[in-house]
Amino acid sequence: SLLLLLLFLLLLLLLLLLLSLLLSLLLLLFTTIIIIIIYDCYHFQKKIQMCFMVRGNHRMIETISAGTIIVNI
Repeated sequence: SLLLLLLFLLLLLLLLLLLSLLLSLLLLLFTTIIIIIIYDCYHFQKKIQMCFMVRGNHRMIETISAGTIIVNI
């Protein structure tokens, strides 16, 4: 009876450990994705600024969606 209880507790502990590991992995993935998105946005903004510097005068910018930005020539 006592042995069974100990085994059950050990199993529960293992399950909790596995769950916490999974949760931390998910969190890591989530933060990595967010960092990548932020970095991409920053990079994209710099590229647009460079385009404007090269062209000199400001041209019309139409935002079609969040991702695609078309610079009208």
